[in-house]
Amino acid sequence: MSDCKIDINAEPVEAERELIEKVTKTLEQCKVALEMLQEYEDCSQLVKRAMGDPTPDHEAEAWTRAQLCAGKAKKFYETSQALELIFPELLKSLASDDQKSTFLEKQAVCSKTASLLEFALTFDGLRVMRPTLPNDMAYYRRSLSKHANEGEIPVRDDEASYVMLFIAQMSPMTAAMAKGTSNLMKSSAFYGTQVPKVLALMANICLALVRSKEIDEATIQKSLYAMVGAMIVYDHVSPEGVFNARGLNTKSAVTLVVKDYPQQPHLANALKYCTVHYSDDATPASIKAILESA
Repeated sequence: MSDCKIDINAEPVEAERELIEKVTKTLEQCKVALEMLQEYEDCSQLVKRAMGDPTPDHEAEAWTRAQLCAGKAKKFYETSQALELIFPELLKSLASDDQKSTFLEKQAVCSKTASLLEFALTFDGLRVMRPTLPNDMAYYRRSLSKHANEGEIPVRDDEASYVMLFIAQMSPMTAAMAKGTSNLMKSSAFYGTQVPKVLALMANICLALVRSKEIDEATIQKSLYAMVGAMIVYDHVSPEGVFNARGLNTKSAVTLVVKDYPQQPHLANALKYCTVHYSDDATPASIKAILESA
């Protein structure tokens, strides 16, 4: 377990302020996207009715709802693009040859990193509970040609394909952060070496915070989600994956999620279904057994 203690709710010092302000703006965008997803009303029933009984009124109602759905999907995509850009900036700030000292010096950066990870995991968990999203977007795209001469539309035809690809993913926000992280790692040998260590230390610190029981419930929740989020991003960008990670207390984290938080099964599910190495033969049988018991 990491002995590097941080205040996960720390305020920025002056040297961090510009970066923190940028992240805060992104988090405001994230909050709006999360609220939109929570309030999401699909168009499946209207589409079904329009296809079964294609009267002008039925088709108009389905198209109106589909436009609302597509507009929200585009906002989700735009939020993912913001995450893809800002998350690597935080990782760059934390990457150093002395990770623990850097984390202690830049606690507000650590806090915002945890907040982005928490958002991504929360959004992706809700996305799984909205299985009609890809179908709604597909109907919108199929219907575009019928409405080519109309006024403004929320998503143009040339945008619809990549919005569809984005929204079809099981963990779209985490995947966007992983993509940005991977691009950062490819930019230099230094970041290629140090960034996985940043993610591992973040996960270990959050694990220690949750197990300490010395923080309030909101901070426990934030730390728990940030821990799992950091593990998933690590798994996406590291060749050996998170389940064989060196320097990351994976088995302890998995055990914590499964044994201490069974009322939040989406955390264990995220580790099983949103990682890329879980099904590898090299994944330890002991870790698989713990996750399969969830």
